[in-house]
Amino acid sequence: MKLSNIRKNLKEFYLDIYFRVKPLKYIKGEKIFLTTTDGLGDNIVRTKLLEKFLREYGSDNIVVLCKDKTKSFLEKLGFKNIIIYENNYRKRVSGKIKLIEKIAKLGINRIVSLEFDQHDIFIKYLKGIKKIGYLNEFNSKYNKYYNKTIKIDKKDYVIEQIKIFYNEYFRENLDMQELVPDISNFYNKSEKYKNIITIGIGSADRKKMLCSDKIVEILECLNKLNENQIILLGKGNLEKKLVEELEKKINFKNYKILNYINKLSLTETLEIINSSKLYIGVDSGLYNFAFGFRKNIVAFFEKKSSFSHDKFPNIKIVYGKSEQAEEQYFGTKILNSINKNEIMENLKYFLGGR
Repeated sequence: MKLSNIRKNLKEFYLDIYFRVKPLKYIKGEKIFLTTTDGLGDNIVRTKLLEKFLREYGSDNIVVLCKDKTKSFLEKLGFKNIIIYENNYRKRVSGKIKLIEKIAKLGINRIVSLEFDQHDIFIKYLKGIKKIGYLNEFNSKYNKYYNKTIKIDKKDYVIEQIKIFYNEYFRENLDMQELVPDISNFYNKSEKYKNIITIGIGSADRKKMLCSDKIVEILECLNKLNENQIILLGKGNLEKKLVEELEKKINFKNYKILNYINKLSLTETLEIINSSKLYIGVDSGLYNFAFGFRKNIVAFFEKKSSFSHDKFPNIKIVYGKSEQAEEQYFGTKILNSINKNEIMENLKYFLGGR
């Protein structure tokens, strides 16, 4: 057994003993505890589902558990009662006890888990409260703690997965098109950026990012097709490292590039994307925001996934096809094998030639 699993089992054993000696004291009420503790992109694609909960129950009757990066987006949607899912709550026994006791005092009668993989043991100890969530194929041991689980195929397109939950929970019959997010009105637009091309170079996983050589190829193609400014967007150490590689290979002024890496707040970044003519990126939070803004998008993926939004005419995704590329720090051999002709053809779809 892995050391990490041994630690998890020891934490669970301690929690079992703790709540046997000190049973939870509940405050009864009618509120819903909504958990949505996965990534920002996951929350963007479930916008319509989140909005439905607000319409049905009202913001005063919902308490949301989410990660810190998601809080501002949920506030944009209209949620007021938000608990940040801190590292202390996830990793430490004392933090888990604090979270469980806090939830018990909220006055809730139902827990609804919107994550595709809800894997925190706190769900086990909140007894006498109805619990609903997806059937968890990733961590199946947690399914037994739910009164109702909603089954999906994890290989399905993500909006299809959300549609199944939405229709089963609310007893409706919406189709996929009705659940595609539209968040463009939640963020400002500026005429200043309406002809700009934005490039989100980063991702939470460096293997989902393109190598600097491949980004240079994209910029070379753009230079032939486009006369307008290009803005590089993103925030983090990976993005910093990648842009430093790019600066050693090309002169940004020659390519009409503005480097905004690590220079903007998330809101400022999103307002530029929302205003722009075209978004170019990889599998990331900014890519999903661009999808929510209904922007024209060219994205680069190693392979098709549940977050491949290319079912829609405004989105083109280019997939790797071989392992001919050299091994590099960013991306994979397959992702970096995308050839320049494919890049050019997909950019032409939105930009034409000149």
